[in-house]
Amino acid sequence: METQPVSFCPSCGEREIELLAGGDYVCTKCKVQFYIVKSTPTLSAGGLELHREARRVLVDKREVLMTQREFKILEFLMLHRGVVLDRDTIIKAVWDSNINIDGHSVDVTVRRIRMKIEPDQRKPQYILTTRGIGYSFTDKTW
Repeated sequence: METQPVSFCPSCGEREIELLAGGDYVCTKCKVQFYIVKSTPTLSAGGLELHREARRVLVDKREVLMTQREFKILEFLMLHRGVVLDRDTIIKAVWDSNINIDGHSVDVTVRRIRMKIEPDQRKPQYILTTRGIGYSFTDKTW
């Protein structure tokens, strides 16, 4: 089996995954089997556009400046659209070294992202909170 270090396990965020025959993958940590959906260089939802190669975010055609961490979290959530990701999974996938990083760091960063992309932060339409678990990205308009 070949190790595929490029992507993340959608279940636990582990970076080490193994390529199986037939193009599926299995996580070396949690043993979840999955396949990787190839993504386009631009992710979009409603008036939100994330240009992966250019590292740019546009809201209603206006550029929004983001830190590297904010960009990575938004990209990770958009790539896993509709999946509720717990804080530990986000930490493992986004922070290079997750020593001394806790769920509060994720909450603060998500709050800053919402301030930049959400039309109404009190009623978010892109990044939703599942109380006690984590966050998910949706492109449903309310």
